[in-house]
Amino acid sequence: MEHDRGIFDNLDEEQQRTLEALLTHNTKGEAAKALGLGRTTLYRRLQAEELKWAEKEARAMALADATASLHRLANEAAITLSVIMNSDKAPYSSRVAAASKLLDLAYRSYDWRTWRPRSKH
Repeated sequence: MEHDRGIFDNLDEEQQRTLEALLTHNTKGEAAKALGLGRTTLYRRLQAEELKWAEKEARAMALADATASLHRLANEAAITLSVIMNSDKAPYSSRVAAASKLLDLAYRSYDWRTWRPRSKH
């Protein structure tokens, strides 16, 4: 798994392996097992400030990457909903659901643009 080396810079080898396991397994229990540790030992390791920070930073970066992917797919999703909404072959319930979702997203988008904080420059 490839990571930003800056996250790993202040970690010793044991902490790096621990972080890698935390990022590649679904639960802390699975990560502990992969490391050959008990959960208590893993939680003890997680008390180190450097490791806490690194895990938080890595998860924030992963979430930012996922959000960017969603933004790239948003237009395609809107087009797909539009195609379903306008299709004479789609069941009526699907057309209504697509139209409803598009309206909902349009209103949310308007609310977000209207209420988001404005920059001062």
